[in-house]
Amino acid sequence: MDIMKFTIAVLLFVFVTCGFFKTFAQDDTVRFAKIKLENDVSIKGYLLQDINSNNLILKTHSGNTFSIDMNDVKKVKFGKYGTIDQSKKDVKIISINNIYEQRIGIYNIFGFGLNFSEYSSRISLTTEVGKRFNKNWALGLAINYDRDYLLSNLPIYLSGRAYLNNKKIAPFAYAGLGYSLAWANDPDDFYQINEVRGGYMGQLGIGYQINFSGLALLLNLGYKVQKVYQDYSYNEYYYAPWSRLSMPMSGSGEPNVNVKEKRLLRRAEFKVSFLF
Repeated sequence: MDIMKFTIAVLLFVFVTCGFFKTFAQDDTVRFAKIKLENDVSIKGYLLQDINSNNLILKTHSGNTFSIDMNDVKKVKFGKYGTIDQSKKDVKIISINNIYEQRIGIYNIFGFGLNFSEYSSRISLTTEVGKRFNKNWALGLAINYDRDYLLSNLPIYLSGRAYLNNKKIAPFAYAGLGYSLAWANDPDDFYQINEVRGGYMGQLGIGYQINFSGLALLLNLGYKVQKVYQDYSYNEYYYAPWSRLSMPMSGSGEPNVNVKEKRLLRRAEFKVSFLF
């Protein structure tokens, strides 16, 4: 009886010990690592394959699984152990030449810039949500906030980009077409705004996308036009605030000249944006 108990105890000990080492061995395969490639691009994730292999299998927090040739690896920095789904489905083979193809899919953009007109330069803000379909084409829905001297504009438009390549520095051309809302800024003693309406807008430009790990910097230089309508009044003692019309001076104190204008605003634009 004692021998049987001893045998059962030994078997349980062996079973538990084997299970422990098996679990420990599995933890070894999901060690966090930061892989730096020969082109100085870094990728973070969990290693699903031994470092001594010809290829590294890396799974990122976003769920993408990549196979990386060891010849493209410059440096590996290990982190803590962790748990992650270790399935190797849909493994993408990447190298220093196509690493940025992982950016294909949904993206977000936030940027700021300067609009240059014949009168002044003003700040512009942009946000965009879209999808990059492949290494050459992307399409998104964007909203701008543009502030001018007399009015503010809120263009809502489709924004498309055509990329020349998918490398670390990727040149592109872009175009946008949509409709802009408009409203008057705070009035002053020189004029009185009666009505403001927005209109169709369009833009064209070129730029560079500089890719980093998990983030990209966009530099844009473009030209945009927008239709606006404004009904305003002013005292003829002053010049019309943004019209090319001028009136002879008089001494009356109340607005006595009414102007209704349909204009095409023309702006050169320089913009800095972040894509993630």
